[in-house]
Amino acid sequence: MIDGRSAGTFKAEDYLNRRPRIWPSVERSLATLRAEFDVVVAEGVGSPAEPNLRQADVVNMELALHASDTGGVNRSASVLIVGDIDRGGVFAHLVGTMQLLAPNERALKRGFLINRFRGDPSPLDPALIDLEQRTGVPVLGVIPWIDDLGLAEEDGVAPERPLSVPAPAASTDADPDLDLVVCRLPRIANFDDFDPLTREPGVRLRYIDDPAQLGNPAQAARPDCLIIPGTKATIADLQFLQRSGLADAIQPYAADGGTVLGICGGYQMLGRTLIDQSGVEGAIGARADGLYLLPVATQFHETKRTQQVSGRLVAAAGPWSTATNSTVTGYEIHMGRTTAVDGASLDPFLRLDAGPSDCPLPRRRRHLPQRSHRRHLLPRPLPQRCSSRCLPPRPASQAQRDSAPRPRSRPNALGTRSPRSCLRPPRPNRPRQR
Repeated sequence: MIDGRSAGTFKAEDYLNRRPRIWPSVERSLATLRAEFDVVVAEGVGSPAEPNLRQADVVNMELALHASDTGGVNRSASVLIVGDIDRGGVFAHLVGTMQLLAPNERALKRGFLINRFRGDPSPLDPALIDLEQRTGVPVLGVIPWIDDLGLAEEDGVAPERPLSVPAPAASTDADPDLDLVVCRLPRIANFDDFDPLTREPGVRLRYIDDPAQLGNPAQAARPDCLIIPGTKATIADLQFLQRSGLADAIQPYAADGGTVLGICGGYQMLGRTLIDQSGVEGAIGARADGLYLLPVATQFHETKRTQQVSGRLVAAAGPWSTATNSTVTGYEIHMGRTTAVDGASLDPFLRLDAGPSDCPLPRRRRHLPQRSHRRHLLPRPLPQRCSSRCLPPRPASQAQRDSAPRPRSRPNALGTRSPRSCLRPPRPNRPRQR
């Protein structure tokens, strides 16, 4: 991904040779951000000391060195290294990282942070002192393990999620008011779309990767809704559903009146066929049969669609009919184009403010497609998503900043004060530059 757009799919050795093409975009993005903001925080990827990847680095120490060389007076990069103590071996990791860095890279280090520590940190003091003596870099702090932090996780940590997120206190975990299951796809994407559901009173959210976890209809143990989420490789994850037996369990669940919600790639899986003629996601000419729950077909294109959308819900039947005419906002990010097949008669689930109706819904069916990602999925009117208008405009000068009124605040999970806003702000209109 370069400037928010896909530059193609490459093998590891091909990526290592593409640095000359990628680096100009990195320089341009950094310059743009520096011109607009006083402070730019650049998050690295993985370890900053990978000898086998150093020559192709564009996101870690190479970016820090470039920022220091071009920053001017008092604008050099300050690099912090964060170590995850919950995984074990954090002190060996930090010392080893410093030894593998070049002298000019070590000179940019300003401190260590020990993250996700459980319990009383005072027994760590001897190890922290030893770390500082060995490296000459101060330990700036120990961050405790915080449950229910409410921050979006990266897609790569999805397998670490618990299989079941208990319902809040309004109902017991054994008997929630609403039982939702999400298919735990190996290449799941944007799964933090479901985080608000874990905070809804009476809602239990479960991640499943085995058909036995779906429940037995004969025992009235099936969920209220099954969700197939987005994915970074739609055909590959569809094949996972078929190999694992989940596909064979989803189809009778839907035929027996169960509600199925597909989001992005999950929406495409609900159709009849998926065709990747250009090899956008995998092998050129790949073709797969979908779940046959919707009379639609998907063709993958090389150009990814990324845009914010808004509209209103127009579903006239099914569990979402109680929210008809509710305003929704979200964003589209997909490479597939989905169309009806065989002249199927479809009703729209969502009508966009600009453009054609989104997400065709077959009449009298409970299989709900959804191309756009949004914060709320529950079948009832819900509060509107926070926008940039929730916050005061950024003052132009330092004097104005000092005198500007502070936004209203409320206690957050840490007991401190934070601006009143949503857990996750909407995406900007322009593609995010990295």
